[in-house]
Amino acid sequence: MDFSQNLCNIMKVHGISKAKLARQLGVSPSTITNWLEGRCKPGIEKMREMCKFFQVTADYLLTGRTEPANYSAETTHSLTPQSFSMAETGNGAKPQLTANEIYSIKEMVQKYEKDKK
Repeated sequence: MDFSQNLCNIMKVHGISKAKLARQLGVSPSTITNWLEGRCKPGIEKMREMCKFFQVTADYLLTGRTEPANYSAETTHSLTPQSFSMAETGNGAKPQLTANEIYSIKEMVQKYEKDKK
C-alpha cells in the first residue's frame, strides 16, 4: 500500500477525522485531503508529528510494513551528514530526494547507530 492508503486506514482505525488531524498537525483540512488523494505528501516535520500522534513508524505510514527491515552495515556505513546535506539541497548532477526519502534514510541510519551500540 502507499502513503495515502495507509494514512486513510490509520485514520479510520483511530476514528480521526480530516478536521481533527488537520488541527493536530496545524494544517488545513484541504492539505489532509491532498495527502489522502495522493496529490502530495507531507514534509519531514509533519510526517514526524503524524508518527508520534498515531504511534507508528514512518516506515509504516510510507509502506505499510509493520516489521522492521533488515539493514546491514553495508547499506548504511557510507552515509554521512554530508550525504544528507547533498540529498536535501541537491548537487546539480542528480535528482533531489523527496522529504520522505530523506526522512526514511535518516531513520535507517539512526536505527543502525542505535543497534550498533
